[in-house]
Formats: sequence, C-alpha cells, structure tokens
Amino acid sequence: MMGKGLFIAAGLAVSAGVVIAAEPPPIEQFIKRDTFTNIKISPDGRHYAATVPQGDDKTVLAVLDRQTLKITGLMQMRGKEHIAGFEWVSDERLVVTPMIRDGALAKPVPTGELYAVNADGSETRTLFSFRKGGGGLGSNIRSSGSEAASAHVLHYMPDRNNQILIQVVPWGSEAPINEVRRLNVRTGASTRVVRAPGPFADFVVDRQGNVRLSVGSTSAHVQKIHRRPVSGGDWVLIHDEAAAGFRLNVLGFEDDSRHVLVGRGQAQGADALYRWDIEDNTFSRISEPGVADPSGLLYGIEFGSPYAVISHPDRPVLHYLDPERRESRLTRSLAEAFPGQFAYPTSFTRDGSLALVHVISDRNPGEFYLFDLATMRATYIAGTREWIDPEKMATSRPISLKARDGTDLHGYLVIPAGVEARNLPLVVLPHGGPHGIRDYWMFDPESQLIASRGYAVLRLNFRGSGGYGRQFEVAGYRQWGGAMQDDVADAVRWAVAEGLADRGRVCIYGGSYGGYTALMNPARNPDMYKCAVGYVGVYDLPLMFQDGNVRRTQFGREYLGMVLSGSDLQDFSPVNHASRISIPVFLIHGAQDSQVPITHSERMRAALRKAGNDPQWLVERAEGHGFYTERARLGLYTQLLDFLDRHIGTRATASSP
Repeated sequence: MMGKGLFIAAGLAVSAGVVIAAEPPPIEQFIKRDTFTNIKISPDGRHYAATVPQGDDKTVLAVLDRQTLKITGLMQMRGKEHIAGFEWVSDERLVVTPMIRDGALAKPVPTGELYAVNADGSETRTLFSFRKGGGGLGSNIRSSGSEAASAHVLHYMPDRNNQILIQVVPWGSEAPINEVRRLNVRTGASTRVVRAPGPFADFVVDRQGNVRLSVGSTSAHVQKIHRRPVSGGDWVLIHDEAAAGFRLNVLGFEDDSRHVLVGRGQAQGADALYRWDIEDNTFSRISEPGVADPSGLLYGIEFGSPYAVISHPDRPVLHYLDPERRESRLTRSLAEAFPGQFAYPTSFTRDGSLALVHVISDRNPGEFYLFDLATMRATYIAGTREWIDPEKMATSRPISLKARDGTDLHGYLVIPAGVEARNLPLVVLPHGGPHGIRDYWMFDPESQLIASRGYAVLRLNFRGSGGYGRQFEVAGYRQWGGAMQDDVADAVRWAVAEGLADRGRVCIYGGSYGGYTALMNPARNPDMYKCAVGYVGVYDLPLMFQDGNVRRTQFGREYLGMVLSGSDLQDFSPVNHASRISIPVFLIHGAQDSQVPITHSERMRAALRKAGNDPQWLVERAEGHGFYTERARLGLYTQLLDFLDRHIGTRATASSP
C-alpha cells in the first residue's frame, strides 16, 4: 500500500556541503525497492496514478485525488504478479500492462496482456490476454476471451472516445506477421486496422491515429520501411537499407503527419537528425551529427506533438525543434532551476495549465514535481528513493579517450563523494548486452554502492555499444574477445596514466557479457588486475550455439551468427584461458538462468580449478539471469564488497604510485 509520506508538498532541501559519514550507507539503501516506479497526471488534472512496489512479489496501481492525496482506486494482479506500466486513456480510464517474474531472467517481464480500470477502481476489464477466465485478475472480472499473442498500446486516440490502437504479435511463428487493431477500452471489442507487409515489423502512427509506417527487417537484418496512405490502402516500400546504404532510427511524426523525425546513419560517427518527407521520400538535415545518436522525443501540451529531440553524448542534451515554443522555453527554465540535473516535463494536462516534471541526475535517483505554468511554480510531489541523499552520492564524470587504433571511446568514471579523484582503487564495470546497449550518465545504484566504499568505478561504452552510430556498434561484431577487450584495457591504462586510478588496485566485475569481459580481460592482460568477478557470465562461446534460449529462436540464431560467427570461438572463450588467470576470481550465477545457463560458470570453475585457481563460488537456486529478490541481492553484494575489500580495498596492500 502507498504510505502517507509518499506525496509531500515541500521544497527541495539542499545541503550546505558534502558530508561524509563515518560509516558508509548500508547495502540495503542501494537495493531497496523504489517507493514508486512511475507517476502520471490525468488529462483533466484531477488525479495522480502511480505504480507502487510491494516487496519482491507484487506491484500495484494506486490512483490518488490530486487535491486531497487520498487513494481513490487501487488495482492489483492476482498472485505474485506486477503492474508494469499504465497510461491515462481518458480523464477516468486507465490501461495497464502486467508483468510476471520469469525464473530465467533477473526481473519481471511484461506478459503482453492489457487491462483497463477506472480511477475509482471500478469497471476492471481484461482487454487482451492469453489466459482464460479474466487472466491475472480473477474469473469474476469481465474478459474478452484469450488469444495466443502479445499486445502493446500504440496510440491513445484522445479525440475518439474509449478507442486506442494496439500492436498485436501472434505466437507460434518464428517470423510473426504483426498487426494493428482498434480496441474499445470499455467493452474490449477490437477490429483489425492493418497487417504488416513482412515479419518482425513495428508500426509508426501519426498524431491523428493513422498507421503510416511499417519498420521491419529481413532475415539478414537489413532494414525495410513501408509507407501507407493516410486514407489506408496498400503498403509501399520507401526505404531499403541495402539500396540506400544507411539505416534509419524512426523517432516519430511531426504535427503535419507527413514529415518524420529520424536519426540517419552516417558513413562514420553518430547518426544525424533529419526530417524525412515520406511522400516525396526526401531528407533534410536538421542538425549535424554529434557524439551520440538522437534517441527520443519530448512531447508537448498538444497530444502527440514533439518539441525536442534528446541525445546522450555524455549528459542528456536537447535539440529544440522550435526554440521559442512554449514547452521549449519551459524546459530551458527548468534547466536553470535545477542546475546539474536533467529536468523535463513528462506530461501535461489537456488544458496545458499543469505539467508533471521529472528531475534526475547521476546523483539523484529521481524526483517528481507538479509545475503550474501560470504561476511558474513547482511543487515537490515525491522521490522514487527518498532515503537517498544526493549530496552524499558519487559523481559520474563523463570521459573520452582514444583506443589504440584511434577509435574514439566514451564512458563515465564514478568518483566517490568527498574524495579527491587521485590514485583511487578502481572497479571496472563493463555493461552487458553487449550490442545496442550502453551506459548512461543517470543514477546507477550498483555503481553508487561500489563507490560508497571508496572505489572509483569505470563504465566504458566500448565498441559494439549502442548510441554512437551504426558503424560503432558493427565494429564490435565478431570482436567479443578482440578489439572490444582492447577498448576496456585501453580505458584502464588511460585512468592509470591520468593519475585517477592506482595501477596496483584494479578489479573487474560485470554481468552477462560484462561477466564474459570480467574473465576475458584478465586472460588477455594478466598483469592489469588484482581480482575478477563474473556474474551470470558467458565463458564458453560454442555453448551459446548449443544451449540457452538465445539459440532457440530464429532471431536469436541470426543474432549469434551475425555477432559471433567468423570469429575464433575457442580462442575467444575465457574457459580456454584459465591458465592465464592467476588472480582471485569470484563466480556468481543463478541456477534457473536459461539465457546463459549455469553450465558456463560450472565449466569456468572447473577450468580454473584445473589451473590451480579455485574461485569463490555463489549460486542462488531460485534466481535466473541476474538476482532479483532483495534477499539474494543482499547476499551477492555483501560477498562482492568483502571480496573487493580483501583484494583492492582497506584489507589489501596498496601499490606504490
């Protein structure tokens, strides 16, 4: 249930200076569930709705009266199920999406179902479900039947009473042909609007709710985009990546429903922002390519009307489509009011009088304010983790460096609060994925926990990461154990050369592909690290083609073929280089992991033992690809911090500068 202290009308308290506690914050402070995961204001401004975690096993939807802050409605799924997301589709009606914890993964995943509820908790209905008898809400709830498919909301159609557009993905095919349906959120009745022209296609809808674009790809991962007239009709191919020589990242339609904002791939470097006339199939450049790709849109008061494009070169950066537009001026004012943070409106009331503003930074896990556009005053609503004091958190410093072959690399160095960034013990934290994934400047609880113990944390977006242009991502293909590893090692050498890190106190820790790097990098650079921690890691690359759920789908097999085939899988497998890893190793895995089966860790453990290096070992029988429960994560981080302390921390002998 939502506590009385969740919503508080108060100003933001700012400490006079940094205070370093005699003892670091407890681990629980960093692994505790958020008080809420999202808040949205209703179109008429009368209500807030928020998703509120109830421990590990449930997340509920609570609706509050904005004036009294009293709960007017509550919705929860049956059993150990969560509400993942929600949207106001009218002043009184919400559509919600549930999620279930899959043992194979670290956290709950959406089920592909849709439900609706009124702000007062009444008229709950199953709109789309694969389960019979009301799905996850119980048999007494009205249901529209079951279907072997998944769905998500495409468009809310505010000018068409109770109507939304959904994208439906049928099950039972390795190459599904998706479709769009119009769905009544009161009755659950739906009608097909259009089917995709090919498999694996997503749809793009204009402001008026017309399905205009289908964005898909061939089995060889070649992008194909089709256009459809406003009045409906047949699909027409208007972009073929193979013929055009570039890929498009479709961000969304502008107000005229003819021009689309896209990130267009360049021969080198990040995507540039373009305006695409889909009728004439012509492009006009809006801005020159920067360090990072355009990644998303901010929408204004009018439904579906974008006013800014966001990118993440280091900290978030906005490109205003019309700098003098009301929402643009407001967002610039917010930047001045919250210096050093990213403050932006997430939603507006229909009349444009109120906006819900999200404020976040590398040190602030997230706060929401209600902004009155008439008085230009912001009222604090709530923080997602109010027990976190941003002034006592570590700073995430953007970094850039050259790899040994001249490639530009970017990332972040997390510096403990109140500590000079000089000769610090360093924990290298490579991200998972690896392709299309990247690290961001925003608050990262794991990095903050490690930094709270006095370590600097290196988070590098090595080649293969997303967000820096298609060529940068492709440069990591078939280089898992090659150039991608060189990038990480080059970043460590850079941090030491800059005097930021103590070369004698460096440890590497990562999960999934990051766990692979945590063992492969010490194998390639035996004198660089004092210890290594692999968490649900990939250690035997040929096994990726034989076991695990990645290879069980056509898409997964094509992915493995694209990013790994052609490389020397044996030589790129850490399990075959155990004799080169003489430092202390800690292996962590979930027994239920079907993404990267525990066999990987078992083989790595056996190889290290054979080489005379018996690793520390932690297995959670009920966890999957990453630990989810607070109990399991508390055990993981307790052992991890102890391991780091023994080898590069207070109990280790520091090297000479």
